[in-house]
Amino acid sequence: MGSAILNYYFPVANGYAVIPGEHRGDNNIAEFNILRIERRFSGDRSVVEHTTVQATQSADWLISSSEQLEGALWSTLPECGRCWVIIILGPTFRFYEYHLHRPKNKRVIPWGPPNQEQQNSFHVRHDCITIDWMLRHMAQNDTPPVR
Repeated sequence: MGSAILNYYFPVANGYAVIPGEHRGDNNIAEFNILRIERRFSGDRSVVEHTTVQATQSADWLISSSEQLEGALWSTLPECGRCWVIIILGPTFRFYEYHLHRPKNKRVIPWGPPNQEQQNSFHVRHDCITIDWMLRHMAQNDTPPVR
């Protein structure tokens, strides 16, 4: 489900590629399906590491603190400076920003829409309008704002 939704919002026609990601050798996260969304610009050979997506059916790995979440994500995140992060847990999408140049344990920031900044977790069926806004915003903005 997650891959189909991401391919809809990040189409090849707009320069995006939703591709399988790598775990960087961390065997503790084998239950993840990792996808990367990269963007190529016409006439330019550069690639922007746009989004890292982790999808799973198991809630066992979910971690309460942002420091622990950053540690769990570190093995899959690109070293690009800033990118979006989506965690898909069954029918729930969780949105984050990743900032490499922030202090350690403060690099992963929960992200929500302007009218719900304190909330970053949304159910596909109940919050489809919000998820639509979030994914469209991400498609229009290659990286999160500098923080």
